[in-house]
Amino acid sequence: MKFCIKCGNKLEEGQNVCTKCGTKIQNSLSQNRGMNSGTMSKGVLGGKGKIAAIACVAIIVLVGIFIYVGKGQTNPKKVVADFEAAVDQNDKVKVKELLVASNKDLKIDDENVDILIKHLKTASDRDNLYKNLDYQASRLSEDSKADLQKYNIINLTTEKKSLFFTDYKILVNPSYITINSKLKGSDIYVNNKKVGTITSNNFTKKYGPFMPGLYKLKTVYKGKYGSINKVYSIDTTLYTKTIKLAGKMQNLEVTSEEEDAEIFVDNKDTGKKVKDMATIGPIAENTKIYLTMEKDGKKYKSEVRTVGYDYDSSNDKKDEDKPEKFFLDFRSYDGVQSTNEGAVKDLVRNYVSSRSDAANTNNLDAVEKFLYPDSEISKEVKEYVKNAQSKGLKITNKSCDISAWKFCGDGKYGRISTYEVYSIVDKNGEETTKGFYCGYSFKFNDQTNSFQLNRLLESN
Repeated sequence: MKFCIKCGNKLEEGQNVCTKCGTKIQNSLSQNRGMNSGTMSKGVLGGKGKIAAIACVAIIVLVGIFIYVGKGQTNPKKVVADFEAAVDQNDKVKVKELLVASNKDLKIDDENVDILIKHLKTASDRDNLYKNLDYQASRLSEDSKADLQKYNIINLTTEKKSLFFTDYKILVNPSYITINSKLKGSDIYVNNKKVGTITSNNFTKKYGPFMPGLYKLKTVYKGKYGSINKVYSIDTTLYTKTIKLAGKMQNLEVTSEEEDAEIFVDNKDTGKKVKDMATIGPIAENTKIYLTMEKDGKKYKSEVRTVGYDYDSSNDKKDEDKPEKFFLDFRSYDGVQSTNEGAVKDLVRNYVSSRSDAANTNNLDAVEKFLYPDSEISKEVKEYVKNAQSKGLKITNKSCDISAWKFCGDGKYGRISTYEVYSIVDKNGEETTKGFYCGYSFKFNDQTNSFQLNRLLESN
């Protein structure tokens, strides 16, 4: 059934003109179809447009929320507040999330974070550190490109920038420890982790990076003649981070007029005699050393001396690898009576005077007759003369006071002690006066039929 497209009058089948309004009905069906098609297309397109519009609005809303939340999360003041709260609550996970190190070798792990948290909870300068963070946060809130000084152990920093917002972190500056020690051969531990070994008697080396905070520094040495296990508490946040470890390890030259005496270290028999060992060590401070010997069926024990050293930076230029003489006296052994006391005293006085002449003239002839052939002291005098000549020194013995002497065994050997004063003029003409307490051992030379010095027992 058809209807007039103009007035809606009902049309009969085959009727091409409306009997009511006279409108021609030709192609009306095709037009009607065209109208219906256009109406449908507009409807479909209108539906898609609404969906697209809704999607756009949703995206804009999501982006807005993202930016709002992102800015809230990366607000410098909020980052600082979150960090301080995490430290107070011992929240290692949150602190680790907020931290970044200025040195990539400093690990931001649980152990280091724990060190930092413990320090910040007890640090005397905590309030100043936090005030500085608040100041930096205020500056960056006003200008994310603000140039901030970052000298403190913790600082606020710009970590990275994206299209919409800036990310902020707490920057931690690492600490370093410089070890200065004379404990040669000792291992260095920081919080029970080995970090190095002291390789000389005048050792200096910087270790790090470390998380700022408190540490246990330990030096450990285990040797044949002694051991060391010292622990130090170190605050790496202090401005002075050079640690001078007290004491030192050193080889010793144990000396005595009794060369057959046996050496004991910390009450343990070394199985060696004085004459068998040119040096013994390395020896640690507080080590006790003494000698034993047997005379006429009776046992004697020497004085007991404790090896003790204090760190003295003024002696840094001293030859630390040269063994130090360590004289041990058998005070309980009175020795034997002898009529040769005068001869031995003259021997020492003549030696002291002629040694000075040899140093000034570079001629050993005059002094050699007072020295036992190929003895230790003979070698030392040659080195003494060589050293004086190389430095251009002029040496004059001003006095030689003899304080003690002792003849031992069959009266053909013993020791004698002196206090010697010298005038020393350097190559620039400057004069100094120095005094030395010395001890010598002597023995009788059957070939020359005289006493001669064979060893410098001590000199200080």
